[in-house]
Amino acid sequence: QPLQRKAGCDVVADLLLTGTRDQALLALVVEEAHQVVQQGAGFLGRTALQKILYFLQSRGFKMGYGFDVYFYGPFCDEILSDAEALIADEVICDNSDNPRKYSNYAPGPACGEILRLHPDVETLRAEVREVVQTLAPMRPERLELLATLDYLKGWYQVASDTEPLRERVVGRLQELKPGRFPSSDVEKAYDDLERARLFRMGEWVNP
Repeated sequence: QPLQRKAGCDVVADLLLTGTRDQALLALVVEEAHQVVQQGAGFLGRTALQKILYFLQSRGFKMGYGFDVYFYGPFCDEILSDAEALIADEVICDNSDNPRKYSNYAPGPACGEILRLHPDVETLRAEVREVVQTLAPMRPERLELLATLDYLKGWYQVASDTEPLRERVVGRLQELKPGRFPSSDVEKAYDDLERARLFRMGEWVNP
């Protein structure tokens, strides 16, 4: 039978376009982050979704998404493609009034269906919730700054052991984003990442 579509998130449909483990993890992030942002009358947009998944990968979560650093920080085109496919399958929905300008992701009626396909993803819920509770309430600019610092620190740690690492990371960010962030904000963000233990340290490696 043809798949029927209606506006909003009130129709359960068979999964025709989705079903991968990465897509199930993305759906879990949307489900958890939506609960957090609702408490503060906020919304889950494209930047937040990208950066949450980036930090999960940075902390050891296995996924197939590959991130490259662009002007707005680490970014993966495949996440956007998967989000669109998940919307089509009603696993998630976009409640934005102006989708071209911003997204407002929320879980859809088939969210549980894709999670049932990947029980191992469901076991990660507590760890996902911990990261989401820290990151989801942040403004997009803050997420951009933190994720870019983390990306640069990881790159320098692999490319060279030259010290001092902190000065190299902060200096490179200011070269990539001249005038976008005050020096004091960059320095504070670096310190905040270390205190929050969000820099890549590999504590949360999962099978």
